[in-house]
Amino acid sequence: MTGSTPPAPTDSHDTVPHWPAPFASRPINATVTVPGSKSLTNRFLVLAALADGTSRLRAPLHSRDSALMIDALRQLGATITEVPGDGAFGPDLEVTPLSQAARSARTHIDCGLAGTV
Repeated sequence: MTGSTPPAPTDSHDTVPHWPAPFASRPINATVTVPGSKSLTNRFLVLAALADGTSRLRAPLHSRDSALMIDALRQLGATITEVPGDGAFGPDLEVTPLSQAARSARTHIDCGLAGTV
């Protein structure tokens, strides 16, 4: 595969440098493993927290946004623990649904800049 480093902007109006995408000189035969999706991880966390029983999220994306969602759901009474997974991107998550007894009357939920929390 051939590629190059992105060049510096050519003038003051050019805020995004132009960078030629790499190309293959021959067919590629490869298997690519990609990390999970932030949006899907957060949606699945909410669904698992509302489910009737314990759920396991396999190969979730571990990011600041998903950490904020986990903290928010814990504040609301869900139990979320990391469990060993067989993926390349970190542990799986085991989610025990929201417990009415575990909820506090008032709580502060930090959403950060997350658009999905």
